[in-house]
Amino acid sequence: MAETGHLRPRRNWGARILYGLAALCFVLWIVGYIWIASLACAFGSVNATSCGIPSIGSLGREDFLFLVAIPWSLILTLFFLGVVASRRGSAARR
Repeated sequence: MAETGHLRPRRNWGARILYGLAALCFVLWIVGYIWIASLACAFGSVNATSCGIPSIGSLGREDFLFLVAIPWSLILTLFFLGVVASRRGSAARR
């Protein structure tokens, strides 16, 4: 039986899954941020003449926490777990 370990490296599926989840969460964060901003425009003040998507810097403390800090901590955690899984996988192959 021939050994194919040197010809085809093992793929690190754990790292790929974590990177994919981080990318998916990033896309969902963008869509959710725009959706929540549009809901705020729709149900906001009646006298508002111009309503747009607020920049991250113009958010209040509580809005920043729920719309930016918590989602980004999840995204970065998934990304760094992918980095750790990738490095463990490459160390296991040696």
